Amino acid sequence: IAPKPGDEFRLTRESRDEMLRPQVPVPNSEQRSSWAIGWAIVHDGDHNFIYHSGDDTGWHTIAVASAANRSGFVAMTNGDNGNQVLGKILMSDSMQRFLKAGRQTIGRG
Repeated sequence: IAPKPGDEFRLTRESRDEMLRPQVPVPNSEQRSSWAIGWAIVHDGDHNFIYHSGDDTGWHTIAVASAANRSGFVAMTNGDNGNQVLGKILMSDSMQRFLKAGRQTIGRG
């Protein structure tokens, strides 16, 4: 989320910012959220989180990140109950603290 200078293989900072800019508000969602280009954005107070997920029979994945804090995670499951597992991970207090705190907490016990 801290890109190197753009070249023929990398997005420029401007392209990255446009890709992560809220494009369309999501009406009637539990949390204020928007669609960006390829990502969904959850607006949680002073924090914005981008996420993308996917699934098929027997597997589920999710990627969540805070661009401002340069923190995130990717989780993959190979079970039919993977959505429940991923939901518990994402909503856990420790994961919420990690995403909101960012880099300063990495490596601290």
